[in-house]
Amino acid sequence: MSHASPEMHAYYATRAPYYDAVYLKPERAADIAFLAQHLPDRLRGRDVLEVACGTGYWTQHIASTAAKLVATDGTAEPLEFARHRPGTESVDFQQADAYTLPAELGMFNAAFAGLWFSHVPCEARIQFMKSLHARLLPGARVLLIDNGIVQQKDFPIAE
Repeated sequence: MSHASPEMHAYYATRAPYYDAVYLKPERAADIAFLAQHLPDRLRGRDVLEVACGTGYWTQHIASTAAKLVATDGTAEPLEFARHRPGTESVDFQQADAYTLPAELGMFNAAFAGLWFSHVPCEARIQFMKSLHARLLPGARVLLIDNGIVQQKDFPIAE
């Protein structure tokens, strides 16, 4: 069962052109610069599954060092933006529900989700984590970065 309603898909489809505004806030500049270096280093040489890639902001950074990168999103419109990011020519973009990631995506020794977990309803967290876990090999590295209402003012981004 997916927790993404038609209304939620419509919301993300409509917002796709504005997703990246969150990365342009001056108070986040230092965190964004750090993460643009840190994430590729932590995922270097790995087969990475990116969940909820949105417009591919982080995808473009991770693609430079990943051995393989499959970037997924549940909504088609943001994926179109992601496909046009520089340096993403080798990325396999797939529309997929994060709560039921299909076996056809393959198995991975790393996973990443940026600014996604805060969108997962509390009652759906176990389902999401089980779905992700089913796509991971033993010992896989998982990186989740996110922010919440309180963090948006005082702690812009957290890993």
